[in-house]
Amino acid sequence: MAKLIGMGGSITVGAAAYPVSEWSINVSDDVQDVTDTGSAGWTSRIAGVKSAELSFRAFWGSAAATLSTTFAIGTSVSVSLALGSGGDVVEGDFYISGFTITNNCKTPIEFQCTGQSDGEVTMPS
Repeated sequence: MAKLIGMGGSITVGAAAYPVSEWSINVSDDVQDVTDTGSAGWTSRIAGVKSAELSFRAFWGSAAATLSTTFAIGTSVSVSLALGSGGDVVEGDFYISGFTITNNCKTPIEFQCTGQSDGEVTMPS
């Protein structure tokens, strides 16, 4: 299996692709404990509700107004997350739950954003 490097990764919303310095997605399942007296002394579990959290970092620049409006808190966005330059994507709808703008006098201004999944997240096959 070929390995990929993150260069070329981006976040696309509609027709607009946003270059990012990094993005990550944390997908989880709220596994439920169903241990009872029939479990023979072992914990029993069943799958629960799945969810995902998106986070990314981008540099504040020519797309500044677009970043703060496209990814405004409380908005729902349909995103495609490019895995490097290999053509694979992760897709899903996310409610933007927060963002941070960091203005350090010695480094580029950075925009950080987080979102919570709204429905199914599809992974590359």
